[in-house]
Amino acid sequence: MDRRQLEELLGVSKTVAWRLLRHCGAEPGPGNTLICRRPALIARLEELLAEGGRLDHEIRRHDRLAVFLETIRPQVLDAVSSPTTKKMYAQALDDFFVWRAGQAGLCAGQRAGPSRLAGGAGLRPSTTN
Repeated sequence: MDRRQLEELLGVSKTVAWRLLRHCGAEPGPGNTLICRRPALIARLEELLAEGGRLDHEIRRHDRLAVFLETIRPQVLDAVSSPTTKKMYAQALDDFFVWRAGQAGLCAGQRAGPSRLAGGAGLRPSTTN
C-alpha cells in the first residue's frame, strides 16, 4: 500500500498519510514512494489505535476542525447582506460540508478503522477521547 492509497482510504492529507506510513515501517518503493505491506500496516495501525497518544491527537484535531467549520457557517452567512448572495453562500457551504463528510467514502461522524484496509467495512462511530 502506498501513500496515495492510504490517503484516499483514510481521507487524510498527504502529510498525515506519509507520517503514518513512516511510523508503520514503510520502505522505499519505486519512484521515490513509500510502500508498506497491507498486513504489516493493519497490525501497526491496530497497535497505534490501542496506544492512543498521537492517534488520539489527530482525531481530536479533526473533530475540532469539524466543530470550527460548523461554528463559522452562521457567521459567514450573517456577514452577507443580499438575500440572493446569502442563499448562494448557504448552498455552497452545504455542498462543502456534504463533500467533506463524504470524503473517502465515510459518512459524517464515522472514521476508518484498520479493518477497512482488510476489505471490511471498518467504520466506527466518531469519538473524542
